[in-house]
Amino acid sequence: MRFLYALAFSVVGVGLCPHGCFGATSDGSFSSKGTQIAYKVAGEGPPVVLLHSGTSSTELDWIESGILERLSRRFRVIAPDARGHGQSGKPHSPADYGVQMVHDVARLMDHLGVEDAHIVGSSMGGFIALKFAALHPQRVRSLLTIGAGWLNADWDRINAEWSRWAEQLESGSTDVGDNDPLAIAAVLRGANGWLVDEAALRAVRMPFLAIMGENDSFRPLLDALKGLIPQLEIELLAGRDHNTAEGDTNFIPLVERFLVAQ
Repeated sequence: MRFLYALAFSVVGVGLCPHGCFGATSDGSFSSKGTQIAYKVAGEGPPVVLLHSGTSSTELDWIESGILERLSRRFRVIAPDARGHGQSGKPHSPADYGVQMVHDVARLMDHLGVEDAHIVGSSMGGFIALKFAALHPQRVRSLLTIGAGWLNADWDRINAEWSRWAEQLESGSTDVGDNDPLAIAAVLRGANGWLVDEAALRAVRMPFLAIMGENDSFRPLLDALKGLIPQLEIELLAGRDHNTAEGDTNFIPLVERFLVAQ
């Protein structure tokens, strides 16, 4: 189950491709600083890493939406389940999340022998992708975020919302469907590890496309990137919000066109 809470931690994809309708994929896992990270690989070509949204998984964001199948026709698609999610390990300490989720991307690429890749991130995955680009610019061929922006721009408000949500998860007064509530609470409490200082942000030089619904509550975070990253391209999807952007008919073609052009 995926859902929208307060500041819309997850993004719901559009069900274009039922499970199993794409070509051969390989499943794998590896230990990333003691936490097992599960991943899928499909297709051949330039590598693309897909980072899913919060409280979601590779299955929900990238397979059920048809994105993995579509991109695997042209690219080698690498799609991990973030720690705390899906088939990956679910520690309960905030110290195991935050920047460790960024390091997981680098460790996965190392594990698979990938020097650099196109990095695509949705919502939570977008915050992680931006932080990864700031820390490892030489490993990013291009950057594409969906429903994300510069978290620093409204961190106090967002942190307050996510802290309240974490408290509810810890007390058992709310749930997150099939997810481990204490793991998701730890993700939320460790999210300050996704903050990127302005100097690091200005050093992001790779091609960068940000896709967002025009009514997304995170739009101020995207607006804050304007002027800081000159090469940033923005595509706003009319009538869409954080929870519905990936359902737009233009969404998958926008992603594919951008990646193919790089």
